[in-house]
Amino acid sequence: MGKDCVFWRSPRAVRHLGASLPRFVAVQVPLGRGTHITGEKITTLEHNQVTESSRREKIQAMLVDDPTDVFLRYSLALELEKEGEHEPSLEMLSGLARDSSPYVPAFFMAAQQLVKLARVDEARDYLRDGIEEARSQGDDHAAGEMSEFLTSLGSAG
Repeated sequence: MGKDCVFWRSPRAVRHLGASLPRFVAVQVPLGRGTHITGEKITTLEHNQVTESSRREKIQAMLVDDPTDVFLRYSLALELEKEGEHEPSLEMLSGLARDSSPYVPAFFMAAQQLVKLARVDEARDYLRDGIEEARSQGDDHAAGEMSEFLTSLGSAG
């Protein structure tokens, strides 16, 4: 990126990328060329003034506005796992699995994480519960994936 950086919020990009899009998108604009960008100009900053927060911080900030957002909670659990914070990640996934309308992917992700941590018996429990929940929600695809994973564990652990 060059010295000058213009920040834009693009409604089209927000519609297509949803929550994975940062609030502002940095775009280098060549001055004097009549560049047209669809979106709302926010501000112009010198490149060295630009600071980015981590993906985790962005998700946490959005969760302040809507702490019940399932996708944001799931995204935060995945970010925690990436950062090696397994227990908080597993707690978030467990919460999603226990919601009044359980989030089926949380069962599978928790099981995969538990296997990585050599906690295979706990993983099997998540998979069994997840398969049952997926079937009750009519999600045969997810039930099938979890069944295959459960079978692949065999007598491991």
